[in-house]
Amino acid sequence: MCEIFRHISGRQIQIDIGALCHFMEAICGSLILSLRYQQGGDINLHDIVLPRSWFIDLFGTINHLDLLDTQMTWKFLDSIPSLLEALSSDSVDQDFLLFEGRSIRSWIVRQIFIARM
Repeated sequence: MCEIFRHISGRQIQIDIGALCHFMEAICGSLILSLRYQQGGDINLHDIVLPRSWFIDLFGTINHLDLLDTQMTWKFLDSIPSLLEALSSDSVDQDFLLFEGRSIRSWIVRQIFIARM
């Protein structure tokens, strides 16, 4: 899982950028809550700031946060720049990233997803 973004951009596997961002958000939210759980032994949301939608999506998994392996967190984070590089590039090579079924050539759309990441 940690190399997924490098794999997608390296092999230029066509994927919807919205779905990919949603996947990233789920992983990041799970890691944040799991690391907090592993530090304190209980679900303490004090000083955790996440978007409301992340909490809603993660609500069903809160009971399983102690089982999440967080040892690969840095590998996951290290794989994200390759995707950001593909999004910020002006080359034709980014055609594998799709938005609503079409290539995202529009700089404005790409900027929105860069900010989302």
